[in-house]
Amino acid sequence: MKSLPFLKVPRSVKSRIPRGLKVSLRSAQFLSVYFGLVSPSKTNDTKQDEVLEAVLAVRRDLEQHQCRAASVTGGEAFVERLCRMYDEQRNHQPAALYRVGKIWDAALRQWRRNYLNALESGDPAALLDILGCFHRNDAIAAMGIEIEILREIFSKPFRSACLVTNLITKYQAFSRVCEPRFLPFVDDGEIGCPVGVPFDGQKLSPSGFRHAYYASEFSRAVNLDQQQDFVICELGGGYGNLARILKLVHPARRFTYVIVDLPQMLPVAAYFLRANFPDARMGFWDELRDTSLSRSELAKYDFVLLPNWDIERIPDGGVDAVINTASLAEMDQEIVANYLG
Repeated sequence: MKSLPFLKVPRSVKSRIPRGLKVSLRSAQFLSVYFGLVSPSKTNDTKQDEVLEAVLAVRRDLEQHQCRAASVTGGEAFVERLCRMYDEQRNHQPAALYRVGKIWDAALRQWRRNYLNALESGDPAALLDILGCFHRNDAIAAMGIEIEILREIFSKPFRSACLVTNLITKYQAFSRVCEPRFLPFVDDGEIGCPVGVPFDGQKLSPSGFRHAYYASEFSRAVNLDQQQDFVICELGGGYGNLARILKLVHPARRFTYVIVDLPQMLPVAAYFLRANFPDARMGFWDELRDTSLSRSELAKYDFVLLPNWDIERIPDGGVDAVINTASLAEMDQEIVANYLG
């Protein structure tokens, strides 16, 4: 077999790459297997085997995966309700501080085009197809990385090996500092057909690490193990994974989880949480918009999903804890001051 040239790694990058990974990347066997010239086989280099097997598994998954939507209570009728709510929210004129800014509006329309088209057209069948596999289309970022960028990364041996090695190293470190009960949630589960790096019986993703870490720290900070009738509000809850983890880790605790987010994001969270918790009591804007959002009203539900401007309707003392993991850093200072004021 004709030998392959070694991978060219810039000197500035090479100095920061762990020695074990340098050996893996500069191995003719690694490249030969990656490009399908020879079959995978075990070597004496355990780290190289782990990285190579994981890279190949993710590549196969990206190339061959057939999406299968999870069933949700209400099915297409439930998604049709989400479309109607979004249409009404889109026609609502909130105060300027709660409107989607020009930068975010442009980003949503560039990166979420197909998802927004289905949502704005009011086509429940098209939207259900997208929500059923939202980790692999433009509804959200797969593995915390836009799906097309992820496919590009795994088309390159060096870049894919770097990402996989980083996640495996993170997992090994995380398992030493994280409470064991949070460790399974570095895996994003099955809803939305997530992409992940297989390792140690898990499917690792950057978003999984973030949410598992935040859940662990938040639980410790508020002593959630000892709380009952607790009301949590997450500002910018994304697709709802932090809410999922906290509910699953604390099944015996009675608490309400309120997600306040842009109207464009709420349908993904609604689908995700409904699919994960089919029997949960869920409160939506269409039934709560004319209702007082008092603590006693919020406490009737397991999850409440509200557009961002409705945060003003939650009275002082209406929630016990507020959490934000990223979105405040993306806002103008006056908007941040309004939320924190």
